[in-house]
Amino acid sequence: MKRFAGFLGRSPDTADAEDLRRYQLYLVEHGISSIFLNATITGLKFLFESTLGHPKLLAKMHAVHEPRILPVILSREEVARLLSAVDNLKHRMALRP
Repeated sequence: MKRFAGFLGRSPDTADAEDLRRYQLYLVEHGISSIFLNATITGLKFLFESTLGHPKLLAKMHAVHEPRILPVILSREEVARLLSAVDNLKHRMALRP
């Protein structure tokens, strides 16, 4: 809330829907991570819905969903090449199935 109040230059309880939209755009433009942005939206929702009783102000603010990226899987040939590159017997035994 301190950052939001600093952005507004006044008390957060005087904010309207346009102020909230501008703040969200400000955060996105400054490269804030989706995790921080979602935490900020959650805090703002709590303030305006539970504390101040203004749930309609945040009707258009939604959490940011980031697509999940699948990890790179090594092919059988790549795994075989990796295992054959290990010279130390102890390390080779640790890597064996």
